[in-house]
Amino acid sequence: MFIKPVALPAGRACAICPRGFEALGKGLDIRTDLPLYNIINGDSVVGQVPDLLSHWQADLHAFAIGCSFTFERALINAGITIRHIEEQKTVPMFRTDIETTRSGPFGGPMVVSMRPIQVSDVNRVKEICQAFPHAHGAPIHIGDPGEIGISDVMHPDWGDPVEVKAGEVPVFWGCGVTSQMAVLQAKPEIAFSHAPGAMLITDWPETPPSDYASTFSPTTNPTQF
Repeated sequence: MFIKPVALPAGRACAICPRGFEALGKGLDIRTDLPLYNIINGDSVVGQVPDLLSHWQADLHAFAIGCSFTFERALINAGITIRHIEEQKTVPMFRTDIETTRSGPFGGPMVVSMRPIQVSDVNRVKEICQAFPHAHGAPIHIGDPGEIGISDVMHPDWGDPVEVKAGEVPVFWGCGVTSQMAVLQAKPEIAFSHAPGAMLITDWPETPPSDYASTFSPTTNPTQF
């Protein structure tokens, strides 16, 4: 499956073994180490569960995708206000009218996350986020949400609404929920994903990687590390 890299920066992939993410964290178990999982059947999310212990199947493959939460500490350290953290909310996420590159049955719209940013800070935010290509990198859109098919930033498709205050502009980043749109398009008999906002926390540092190509590229053989 190939989706726009900015939406789905690949981390690691493993086959069969749910404990095969050791490169991301000692003892990590993909069946239990997320706060909440979606259950997907066909083109619908049919439920949510706190773990996959009773759902895991021997032929399942798991993929780890970068998340924009990774660069938020760097923004905060630079004095940038992160509204959803300030208000203790889940970042707002939106389905756009930007189509991803289809591969076989996988395709569909790009999903983005949104953070209000002071206009005077936008260039600094772009510069900081460019150092995190494994976590969606720089914003994909700044300003008018209607230009990417979003009618109202106060009504996100996932997460919680946050106010865009005077002197601020909505800034949008690629989001890993894009992968769920692609899976829903493929209509699998069964699949699982993180619930939006319920992310996998790894042992990798939040600081930008010194060597992105060797540290964060997926293995050529997804069954091995």
